[in-house]
Amino acid sequence: MAGTAAVVAIGIATGTASAQAQAPGPAGTAAGTTVTNTAQASYSVNGVQQSATSNAVNFVVDRKVNLTVTANQPANTPVSIGQTAAVTTFKVTNNTNGTQDFLLSPTQLPIQNLFAGDNFDVENIKIFVDSNGNGTYDAGVDTATYINELGADQSAIVFIVADIPNNQANVLAGVTLIVQVAAGGDAAAQGLPLAVSVGANNDTVVDVVFADNDLGRSRSRRRAQRTGPRVARL
Repeated sequence: MAGTAAVVAIGIATGTASAQAQAPGPAGTAAGTTVTNTAQASYSVNGVQQSATSNAVNFVVDRKVNLTVTANQPANTPVSIGQTAAVTTFKVTNNTNGTQDFLLSPTQLPIQNLFAGDNFDVENIKIFVDSNGNGTYDAGVDTATYINELGADQSAIVFIVADIPNNQANVLAGVTLIVQVAAGGDAAAQGLPLAVSVGANNDTVVDVVFADNDLGRSRSRRRAQRTGPRVARL
């Protein structure tokens, strides 16, 4: 399976998982970092220089959630009739300013105007995360089904693995990877999907904020989610 390296942005969201302070990178200052603001004024009265300093005001940096899903191969994956465990590969990047889990699911529903000619569905479809960083699916080694504790500005490789039906009429199959941002902070458990913060802003609380840079194509669905479609051509 594989296809044109097309990405369909579905939406974004955030979560309340805390993150340790870190140097700002492309994702921004780490969520939960305390920022202190003071104001200082200098002036003169009758020629005498004066100055005044305000009280310190603190706030914590909110969680700005974003992600990128791209194809991690240059072209369609050729497959054979009746082939088992055909693999297509994706790259998921955490553009959030904190460590997050990422939930993964596949769909074979056609995506309008993305590509033409989809005429069959793959079978026994599964998703696995690259565990050793070699970029190649290793059966029995790559067993994780969600991305665990991915740091800000870090990426993970994801494999969709499926069987090809034994039908000579098969020509093209479209497979889409759906990625949803979840809470991080617990290396031993899968985090829950993140939800946007509602209500009045609280400077002492890490709010969840959607931050999609691809506004021209995105549709917010109040959840951190993106899709990366690939197709299988025989």
